Amino acid sequence: KGESDLVKMMRQLSVCEYAEHVGEEECERLVAAGEAWIGPLRVDAANPFQAFVTCKGLPRDVMVQDLQLRNRAMHEDLVCVRLLPSSPGHQGNAGEVLRVVEERHKTTVVGHLEPYRGSHPPHQALFVPHDGRASPLLVPAATCPPSLFEPARPGGEAPRVDLYCAEVVGWERGRHLPTGRLDRVLGPAGDVDAETNALLASNGIDTRPFGPDVLACVPSDSWTIPPEEVAKRRDLRGGGVRICTIDPATAKDLDDALHIQRTAAGWEVGVHIADVSHFVSPGTPLDAEAYARATSTYLVQYCVPMLPHTLCENLCSLNPKVDRLAFSVIWQFNDDLDITDTWFGRTVIRCCCRMDYDTAQSVIESNLQGRPVPPFSDKYRPEEGIRQEEVEGDVWMLYQISQKLRAKRYRDGSVTINQVKVGFKLGDDGLPVECDEYVQRESNRLVEEFMLLANSHVAARVAAAFPSRALLRRHPPPVENGLAKFEELCKKAGAPLASTSSGDMQRLFGSLGATGDRELGLTLMQGAAKAMQLAEYFSTGSLDEGEWGHYALAMDRYTHFTSPIRRYPDIVVHRLLQEAIDLGPGAVEAPP
Repeated sequence: KGESDLVKMMRQLSVCEYAEHVGEEECERLVAAGEAWIGPLRVDAANPFQAFVTCKGLPRDVMVQDLQLRNRAMHEDLVCVRLLPSSPGHQGNAGEVLRVVEERHKTTVVGHLEPYRGSHPPHQALFVPHDGRASPLLVPAATCPPSLFEPARPGGEAPRVDLYCAEVVGWERGRHLPTGRLDRVLGPAGDVDAETNALLASNGIDTRPFGPDVLACVPSDSWTIPPEEVAKRRDLRGGGVRICTIDPATAKDLDDALHIQRTAAGWEVGVHIADVSHFVSPGTPLDAEAYARATSTYLVQYCVPMLPHTLCENLCSLNPKVDRLAFSVIWQFNDDLDITDTWFGRTVIRCCCRMDYDTAQSVIESNLQGRPVPPFSDKYRPEEGIRQEEVEGDVWMLYQISQKLRAKRYRDGSVTINQVKVGFKLGDDGLPVECDEYVQRESNRLVEEFMLLANSHVAARVAAAFPSRALLRRHPPPVENGLAKFEELCKKAGAPLASTSSGDMQRLFGSLGATGDRELGLTLMQGAAKAMQLAEYFSTGSLDEGEWGHYALAMDRYTHFTSPIRRYPDIVVHRLLQEAIDLGPGAVEAPP
């Protein structure tokens, strides 16, 4: 079948003679003169000999076509590149790396060991990363198992292949390969635990237990809300406010809850988010740990949490029938279901009922079909004094408002790109025994719509108060080349795209859904997803206001506010929102 990519790479690397990187001043001079550009380098996963650099000011990505022209730059490094003269061997967008401006490559990689044929006797071994975009490493033979260098026995069993973690040390100019050092062995390849640990390690996920300094910042499980804290907040316990959560049946960290009640002018709707920032104070070891982890990581079989369990599953989680601290957004809707007022603030809440998506879906479907709602299971039964029929009425009205919000969002140009998600059922041994498609239904969309509304309203409030330092989330428009490929795909499928706006994409997907052509719709959504750029966090002071928008949601302002138990940026946004409230309505922070 020919040489493997590894053999080809090693053969090419063995003859590479790397140029000396240009100095920082020369790099800056070339960039200022328009003779060089700076951008992140990404190695093509399908062809690791080829890499691309996206540079602001160039209409196309710069293609770096071989390892020598890459000049020791690694995947994700920020590099300075120069275009090569056009020739039969080099297209107009071919270039070479002049300097690694900033090392951004992963310093921890996962892979296996092989003997290195270039040293006799062996004083080095070859570490082969399992991410094809990462470069092989040379590691000291003394740190490797002796069996690695033993010749294979004819007719004997194939040697066991173990997975390792290695640290990238560096890449000197005179070396064909970067050097590394082994960190730890993860276990045999193919073993579920070893492969899971490899997956976590290769993505930089910290699985270590929380340290004593972190745990010292966490109250005990028996902590209760002090009266003086209640006095600082809007108390939503009682008073006819029925607050409920709607989550997956297996969820343990309940971030968000909803309420709705009739008013003289229409309806009041509240989104209530766990007040994690009350427990995670800036400058503490707990805050530093949450910042370093950045997010909870959900696997098929377990979750690696961002916060200690006492917080994420107990004191912060909006569990039913217990008092909890929340950060709330409360809207007043008129009878036409238009928003007439928005309130932000810290609250004390008590969820009267926990529902899973199936239970909420049963309420919606029963109302749509005009039949009684089945009794809730014991796990989801409302608190004493609250009738199931009252909760049913709340869910049904929330659903109706969410439908109007969703329709308006699509009219404004929002697009939803749904790709197939698979769920797994595990056996007693922890291995998958069943899988099925995870389908989003109206109960999921109900919650999603109010979370989007809360995120957008909070974004507008913090951006107005802090025009130079608010943490928002943007989604840049698709790149031209990706859009052209998507348009071509639509034409070939007989479903031409009216324009490249997000609204026309949504109208196309909606029309396919109406005709029942699900397979074609999913195919085109996959094509649209490939054309999209990634959404990103940014500080408002770092970009022109015209670049703040979210393409897919068709929103001028957007942020993440609704998942602080599992996402650190939301904690930052909570702090910013409290600062904005303290400044007062309409107040703007003076520029630094």
